[in-house]
Amino acid sequence: MIPDRQILNRTAELLDSAVRQIDMLVAWLGGDEDAGFGGLATKGAVKELTRLGTEITAALSDASVFITDQWPYIENNKARLFEMGRFFEVYDRFHASVMAYDDARIDNEARADELLGYDMQPQEYVMIIARFDREFSFPKEHLNDVVNGYPAKHPLEGLADRLMHKYCIGVSDETLENLIRYHETPALKGTWIGDKRFATYFGHRCNLECADMNATFDFFRDDDRSRKIQLNYSKNDDIKVSGECELARILDGFPIDSIKYKL
Repeated sequence: MIPDRQILNRTAELLDSAVRQIDMLVAWLGGDEDAGFGGLATKGAVKELTRLGTEITAALSDASVFITDQWPYIENNKARLFEMGRFFEVYDRFHASVMAYDDARIDNEARADELLGYDMQPQEYVMIIARFDREFSFPKEHLNDVVNGYPAKHPLEGLADRLMHKYCIGVSDETLENLIRYHETPALKGTWIGDKRFATYFGHRCNLECADMNATFDFFRDDDRSRKIQLNYSKNDDIKVSGECELARILDGFPIDSIKYKL
């Protein structure tokens, strides 16, 4: 069942509401005495933005989940891409307004102190866009490629190269995409050369069954590299593998969550 496609519309409406409030505050901070009814509405705007911040974060999170879940239906569908493009136009306006708000705070310190006091609202909004700039980077790049007539970039381009020095060899970007997106295993296996705990982490992160990993990679004993063994998620658990480890940082640089098969 396809989720509610009105998620993007509802989120865009919230972003537009925030932009109207922010633009008024930016004008007032910049010295426009007529902005916000001579400043009378500025405190109300700050209060409204505080309320909207929580709603916007939740709505953008829903939009991100929606795009990720629906990506197989979106990436080659012109109508869906058009809808997504309209949404990102609003998001980009929101982004620009938030950055202008923070710049105005820095450039007009006295007025910012009068308006905000110790409230860190502009910085909090910057943190919101920093998070969702990362989450939306892949679909926005894909959309830009399609609009400009370029072939869409391979979603996992460069991943095999990043993994080959420390984790695995003998697999291509296409092999990894087919594995992660469709759970399709290759005719010729690659070799996992890293710690098997990281193999378990990779499998869990990419929603892969242990059988998928064993069908894709050969694993060897630590004390005898000539003897093949089977990866075992329970025996080679990743409990102590940090989400800040090098492998996690590598995977964070690719749209794994956007393409991985949902179990």
